[in-house]
Amino acid sequence: RYSGQTIMQQQNVQKASDKSSADAILLNVGDHVKHQAFGEGVVVSSSPMGSDTLLTIRFAMGEKKLMAKYAKLEKV
Repeated sequence: RYSGQTIMQQQNVQKASDKSSADAILLNVGDHVKHQAFGEGVVVSSSPMGSDTLLTIRFAMGEKKLMAKYAKLEKV
């Protein structure tokens, strides 16, 4: 468990000129994020897991554990 540490999140972003590219998002514990299905939340912890990072995010409906590469989070 690495609370307070910076993590890198990779997510694919569609561009008009390219099929897709990796866009790195820098997240810290305490950062506010937005998820398409769960709404706005706060990063409460992160744990390295293989080549990815397991994020725990507190949303209004409860905490969710999401893999950073696939979460498609937007920093707000």
